Amino acid sequence: MVDTSDKFLFKNHYNRLASQSVLGSLSESNKPLRIFIISDVRLCREGLALLLAQQRSIEVAGSAPATVVIGDIVALQPDIVLLDAAVVDVRALVRGLCDVMPDSKLVAFAIREVDEEVIACAEAGIVAYVKRESSSEEMVDILHQAARGDFACPPKLTNSLFRYIAAVSAKQRFLNDPVMPEQDFGDLVLTRREREIIPFIAQGLTNKEIARSLGLGPSTIKNHVHNILEKLQLRRRGQIGAQARIDQSH
Repeated sequence: MVDTSDKFLFKNHYNRLASQSVLGSLSESNKPLRIFIISDVRLCREGLALLLAQQRSIEVAGSAPATVVIGDIVALQPDIVLLDAAVVDVRALVRGLCDVMPDSKLVAFAIREVDEEVIACAEAGIVAYVKRESSSEEMVDILHQAARGDFACPPKLTNSLFRYIAAVSAKQRFLNDPVMPEQDFGDLVLTRREREIIPFIAQGLTNKEIARSLGLGPSTIKNHVHNILEKLQLRRRGQIGAQARIDQSH
């Protein structure tokens, strides 16, 4: 359930603070965003609630630790759930929220700006994220962007996201292809898994990116790449794609 101490603080402090900060009433067309905060660190969620309650455009619907019953959040009908990325099994929680709250936007905060973590959150259903070094103004702006359906992607992640999309597309094309024989490149024999990996290598994807696309471990991909190099008698993985294109042209 929603932490009763959180609800008490919300009713008796957040609203009072907000009423002192907001002058006048908001029209229906400028209804404030209803935000629900999830974090296992009480000081964190209370601090965020106090901060957001001072924003004219935001209403804090409540806050709770990650053990909250999802049905309790649904009953509050928040527009956005602001979720601490550090909570245990955050992806499972995100998927659960997405299943029962398709109209609510999920925004993560305190997320590490690492390709794997950002992409994993996006796959789970996060529509935007607040970086650890973001200011309060930036966080409020991101919340409003999420509410509008926008997501500003940091430039350094753009390339990784495009590469990830390319990997997913390559996998889909492979799955749609007829069953391919376990032979290629002259008299050499490549396993089906090795053949599956070659298009990803040809697009320049890393072992981690290939592993994520195929649902395998990076070490497994590394072993397959090593076997492919040996079978093709190549020294660098960049040569694999070139060899594959040559073979396809014959």
